[in-house]
Amino acid sequence: MNYQAFNDWKDVCSADVRTVHVFPKHREQTPKTDYITQFYKQYPLEPGVQWASHSILGYGSLLWAHPTKDVVHQHWIEATTLKGVIGWIWKWFCLRIYLFKGGTLIWTCHNVEPHEPRNRWINRSISRWIMNHSSMILVHCRGTITRLLHSTKSSTTLPFRIIEHPRFQLRRIEKKTAKSTLRDSLELDDTLLNSNVLLYFGNIASYKQIQASIEWFLADDAYVFWIVGPVKPDGGQTLEWLSQQAARHPNRFWIHPVHVNDDEAQAILSAADVLMFNHRAIEMSGGVALGLSCDIPTVAPAIGCLSEPRSAITNGLNYKNLHTFTSPEEMVQTVDRICSS
Repeated sequence: MNYQAFNDWKDVCSADVRTVHVFPKHREQTPKTDYITQFYKQYPLEPGVQWASHSILGYGSLLWAHPTKDVVHQHWIEATTLKGVIGWIWKWFCLRIYLFKGGTLIWTCHNVEPHEPRNRWINRSISRWIMNHSSMILVHCRGTITRLLHSTKSSTTLPFRIIEHPRFQLRRIEKKTAKSTLRDSLELDDTLLNSNVLLYFGNIASYKQIQASIEWFLADDAYVFWIVGPVKPDGGQTLEWLSQQAARHPNRFWIHPVHVNDDEAQAILSAADVLMFNHRAIEMSGGVALGLSCDIPTVAPAIGCLSEPRSAITNGLNYKNLHTFTSPEEMVQTVDRICSS
């Protein structure tokens, strides 16, 4: 399969387009680490065209959208719960009317399968419907196309384009400065700051397999564990396990289950020794891209787009700092090597 790179909005947006309606809503409070914000900086729209992001209620605006002046760009979409399925019916209804009027739909496929394993057949049906009604499908690597077509049993003639994951606008600051900032602002003690810090950053969710990763390092007192990020609906058991381990291993766990702002994220990433991921399944990880943007050692499984070769520096992401593994043993060896160098 030979698919082109996405370079120009003119391929999908006519000269009449004035607004690109983006779903879901972007995170206005943390623009430096928000995918949608940075995506449109990396791929700027034509002069005179603006983008506007919407929450789920915003799909209603498509009922009176102009088919030639308004384009829809759909990012993440899945339905793993009853609430999600009901939400999808509303989205489908609004998109259906918009497309019936002659509107243009662009879809960025972030994941072939939903993070949660429930209702996979529903999500495959959703993906198939969106694919068949999209004027362009954007993916982060060629392998995603193969996996998506296989999962949905769809045609190879669909209009795919390859995009690069945007670089997040954080920079690595001096570790001493970062630790001082965390000591003052978040009251971390020296034990948690002066050991080898393995950072688990991002949503606390079952597909991240945080527990399975940490268990391989618990016996080694040289490592401490920072878990930073909000708890997803299926992350409650993980948080409970982490809290139990924090009680059993004092001064080795820092659990901060909230969404941090950009300045805090920069300090936390800069103070860590290794950014850790253990995804069950993923295409391109925003957390990995964050680590590469910040130029820190990042360890992740060799799956999805992370298994494909890249240039050392791609779109500002330093892939020299990406260390992939194919087994837990290799994960441990990789971390040991990084922390001992």
